[in-house]
Amino acid sequence: IANNEEFKSIEFNESGNYIIVKTPKLKAATTTDDEVLYGTYTIVNETTIILSGFGTVIFIDFGQEITKIVITLATNPTSPITLEATEKSEITMTTKTELLCRTWDLYTVNGEEVAGTTDESTVLFSAAGTYFVDFADPEMDEYGGLAQWSWSSSLQQSFCYDWETTPVCSSTNSVSIVSLTETELKVSEDGTIFIFKPATSNKSRT
Repeated sequence: IANNEEFKSIEFNESGNYIIVKTPKLKAATTTDDEVLYGTYTIVNETTIILSGFGTVIFIDFGQEITKIVITLATNPTSPITLEATEKSEITMTTKTELLCRTWDLYTVNGEEVAGTTDESTVLFSAAGTYFVDFADPEMDEYGGLAQWSWSSSLQQSFCYDWETTPVCSSTNSVSIVSLTETELKVSEDGTIFIFKPATSNKSRT
């Protein structure tokens, strides 16, 4: 999002989730990290989207490079915010990219089910290179958050991610894909096997 000190980006994925990245307010912030809002959205019509726990986004002008949007916050419905946004370039769409880019729930770690444990989490991959990890246990938030991902090579047999910047993939920071289908993602990272299933309930966190 251009020319705005509060909102940095808004992203929607085909699993029905949104991610909004905000710059922390300097006077109130205890950290310099960006604030991430995550939840579900509902499409009202071709120009209007309702974001759970956040408000409404209306697209009012589609330009070749700049799109004007109006954000109406649920907490302040009488003061809409008009912003200009540019579309971020996406990773080249392939069969594997399309399969990976969705919202996944972590199912098992080394064969052990994670439901009800501190490992219980949801991850989101997007074609814009967004990688987001949301733990069910708020005390685990320090191990999740917003990152960026990319394929390690054109073979698309592994990917890497970075919490700070665009990842530079190497043999030391790659996550190997053991299998990837519409119903399961199985990866190996540092000798640990993780199995994910498509998200059965699109959780909301702010």
